[in-house]
Amino acid sequence: MPQSHNLEIRLSELEKRVSELEKLLSKSETSNIFYDEVSKLYWEIKEENLENRYTFSEAEEYLKFANSSKYGGFSDWRIPTKSELETLFQKEDILKNLPKKMKPIYWSCSLEEDSPKVWVAYFHHLFGDFKYKTHSYFLRLVRKSVLQ
Repeated sequence: MPQSHNLEIRLSELEKRVSELEKLLSKSETSNIFYDEVSKLYWEIKEENLENRYTFSEAEEYLKFANSSKYGGFSDWRIPTKSELETLFQKEDILKNLPKKMKPIYWSCSLEEDSPKVWVAYFHHLFGDFKYKTHSYFLRLVRKSVLQ
């Protein structure tokens, strides 16, 4: 009798775990994630429209929300570094989806020394510059592969 009871408890725990995983998968937005095999980075992909522009402070809030809601099933997203953003300059499959009229500019987390500016990437011109945190730009979150 005790073995049967233990089996029922284990089965109940397993069912709860499967349910949790199914909920996680149903919330997963993996189709909106690009994996770069060269850099071993996962990139958030979203439609670039004026509603998706953020000041740097808003970008940090968006990052917190993405991690707390486990965007794509992960909670370790971050704002990319300057060098990570620059790796996207060579990714035609990313660049071809950028709207031509908007000339998107993206935030990095790379701060200018002794300044209130952050490095941003100009994707249509394939270069970057430091801009004030109060300006509004686009954001692509990034995370490292567990294989690194």
